[in-house]
Amino acid sequence: MRMAVAPHRLVFAAGAAAHIFFGGLVCLSRAQEETERVRVKAVVGTAEVLSPDSTTRRLVRIGMRIPLGWHLRTGSESRVELAFESGTVMSIGEGSVVTLSNQIEKSPVSPSMSIQRKEPL
Repeated sequence: MRMAVAPHRLVFAAGAAAHIFFGGLVCLSRAQEETERVRVKAVVGTAEVLSPDSTTRRLVRIGMRIPLGWHLRTGSESRVELAFESGTVMSIGEGSVVTLSNQIEKSPVSPSMSIQRKEPL
């Protein structure tokens, strides 16, 4: 049996994929935000996480869980691979600052990240 997919759903899915691919934002519902954590799968070089108020800094370790709202910074020649509970895996390259957040409340599709290029650590 073949299922039909509404064209507006295909456009939404393509738009969401483009946002993820180009470092855009896709959001997470409030209920998910309270429980969602990101697990560190791999670390190469130097990376650290910072609390939302930037008073607590920790070196990133494999297996570490990072709560939403925290920031991740990678140093020069560094890379971190993150795994979301949803199954999404993302690789963050050198000299990046990533904030795990809930930016767009109306679309409970997947976790969101804002990615900025910064000076290396």
